Amino acid sequence: GRSLVFNCVSTWGDQNFVGMAGIEIFDGRGFPVVLKDVMRQVSADPPSINVLDEYEHDPRTVDKLFDQVNLTRDDLHVWLTPFSSGRSHTVSIDLEHNTEIAMIRIWNYNKSRQHSSRGVRHLEVLLDGRPVFAGEVRRAPGTLSDPDQACEHILFTQDESVLEAMEEHDWLPAYLPIDSEGEEEFTLQGHDLEGLRREGQLLQSARPPSGLQEAPPAGLDGRPITRAGTERQYVRATSCSSITLVLHSTWGDAFYIGLTALELLDAELTPIALDVEHIDASPRDLNDLEGVEGDARTISNLRDGVQCTVDDNHMWLAPFLKPPQQNVIRIDLGEKREVAGFNLWNYNKNSEDSCRGVREFSVYCDERYIATFLCRKAPGHVNFDFKQVVLLDQPPCADSNVRRVNASAAPRMPSRGERITASGERLRSVSRERTRASSRERPRSRPEEKIDWPTEQVQQQYETPLH
Repeated sequence: GRSLVFNCVSTWGDQNFVGMAGIEIFDGRGFPVVLKDVMRQVSADPPSINVLDEYEHDPRTVDKLFDQVNLTRDDLHVWLTPFSSGRSHTVSIDLEHNTEIAMIRIWNYNKSRQHSSRGVRHLEVLLDGRPVFAGEVRRAPGTLSDPDQACEHILFTQDESVLEAMEEHDWLPAYLPIDSEGEEEFTLQGHDLEGLRREGQLLQSARPPSGLQEAPPAGLDGRPITRAGTERQYVRATSCSSITLVLHSTWGDAFYIGLTALELLDAELTPIALDVEHIDASPRDLNDLEGVEGDARTISNLRDGVQCTVDDNHMWLAPFLKPPQQNVIRIDLGEKREVAGFNLWNYNKNSEDSCRGVREFSVYCDERYIATFLCRKAPGHVNFDFKQVVLLDQPPCADSNVRRVNASAAPRMPSRGERITASGERLRSVSRERTRASSRERPRSRPEEKIDWPTEQVQQQYETPLH
């Protein structure tokens, strides 16, 4: 079918608001369905709590259900709307063409243990007006330590080949942003408590109240006032002056490894401005290969501001080194800064060459090992923004299939005079007396004519070849 409608019939106890954190759809081939224009293809009724007189620019709008941030307690990545018993509360999706649906995953409202009562309980799903599901969606736990309890899988197929394809292309089994250590203390003694106080609500304890409690402020229709936290509350930044990325693997290419763009994020998740001299790599780029000069895919392209593209003149590509040698990207900030993570766009020249993209990489802050992360494969087209947010305080869980790294210090950056042979062996260049030119000085080839890159190569699905 083409039109999906989700009707939130009831909540897990809240009489005023209903919300969700995310919706994921997998098609009949096992691929995630990615909407090209969320603002046009998705609508809700009621749209959000901005329909109430007390709200105007609340960020908890329906487009957040498809921003790919699903396992979250962050108000900036959820949808919330007024709830009225007995009426419909719908989210409508236009898939733009007939699509077979193999699975739908609902991420319920997960702000806190108390506020998870706003999550949908009884849900109806209609495809082209025909009911395909009516049942109960599990209540989210209000924490990040139990991802399976924060979502509900609605399966429409038992085809083994489709199930295997979904498992291969699903981000959840391999990469779960979990922070379970100290979860109880963080929830009750940290930011969540402040959030509850802002909304005029009190945590219930076993001890009975000793006096009258002040009622929370209410709107014109009697609903309690709820305020979205406009800042990320759960990101724990690391103070450091340098960040080292060790690139362990690609998505299949045995000779080259690359990225399209990389942004470093501060504690407020705002990109940190990087100059050319702040970022380096080893090997630096393809120009470190013997016999290669003037290749435009240099390390400086990672911070040139062109991110969602298939033009490899705005990408970085380097020889891929086999173990025990390692590809390294190093960012030297020159002073201590608060670093929370990265915005990352993987190598995206086309669907075939996207196998050159980074798959696994480890992060070091001032020589201290942080974690090893899994980088999503780029789609090979620009029908949607394929940015991935990597947060240092949300590493993969212990039982994921990301490789284990036993390292206590970041690897060294080799000197610029070293060159790479065709077999990947490092050699100290003796035929060149001059220092290798920086990426800013190196000539960069550009097409003489603007190329109109096709945008209709792939319709909606996240096309990822099998490996």
